[in-house]
Amino acid sequence: MRTRLYAAGILGGLTVLAVAVFVVFQFGRKDPSPPSLQDHPNPAIPGEILYLDRTYCFVQAAASGASRTVRACVPGPDSGMGIYWLADDTAAVVRYDSRGPVLWEVDLATGQQRDTGKVLTAADGKPSPIGPGAIKPSPDGAHATTDNDGGVFLIENGVRTKIASFDVPRYHQPVVIGWSPDGKWILLTYMSPRGDRMELWVVSRDGQTKGTLATDLAPVSGAAWRMDGLPTQPAVP
Repeated sequence: MRTRLYAAGILGGLTVLAVAVFVVFQFGRKDPSPPSLQDHPNPAIPGEILYLDRTYCFVQAAASGASRTVRACVPGPDSGMGIYWLADDTAAVVRYDSRGPVLWEVDLATGQQRDTGKVLTAADGKPSPIGPGAIKPSPDGAHATTDNDGGVFLIENGVRTKIASFDVPRYHQPVVIGWSPDGKWILLTYMSPRGDRMELWVVSRDGQTKGTLATDLAPVSGAAWRMDGLPTQPAVP
C-alpha cells in the first residue's frame, strides 16, 4: 500500500510539474508588454491617436500617454475594421453590407453615423489590420514587419534590420498596423495568449523607445494618428 501511495505521489508531482512547465512555456514568465505610457507618459511621442476600445467607444489619446478622452460609441464589431480621422470631431469607420466595405462618417460628439456611399476597392488598400508579419508602408516608403519570435524589423532600401524584440510566446507576436504621420513611430497591436486583452504598442523607428498606450482595444480595432501640420495616418481612402 505504501509503495502504491508513494508511486501515486510521484506521478501526481510529475503531473503538476508538467502543467507548470507547459504554462511557463506557453504563456511566458514575463509580461512582454513594453512599459505603460499611462503610468509613465513619454512627452517625446507627439500627436494624438484615435482607437476603439473593447466596448466600441472611440478613445482619443495623447500618443505620449499623458491623457485620454472617451468619445462616442458605435455598434460593433464591424465598425472597428478600419478607423480614419477626418476632423476634430469627425471620424470614419468601415462597415460591411451587400455592397462590400463602406465608409461611414461618425460624429465623435454625438455618435451619429452617416453612410458616405464610398465603397472601398482594392485600390484603396485593406481597411483593416492584416495578419501577423504583414508589411505596412510608412509615409516615406519604409516598411515594418514582425516574425513569429516577436522580432520587429525595419525594411529600408531593400535592407531588413531588426529594431526590437519582445519575449512573446511563439505565434503570438505583435502585429504592425500603421505609422505616425512623420514616419518616426510604429503602431502595433498585441493579443495576449489567453485572448483576454488587446493592447496598442508604440515603438520608435530605431527601436529605442517602446510603450504600451492601451490595453483595452476592440479585437478588430485599427488606429488613426494625427500630428499638427501633417496628413493623418492612415490617409482617408
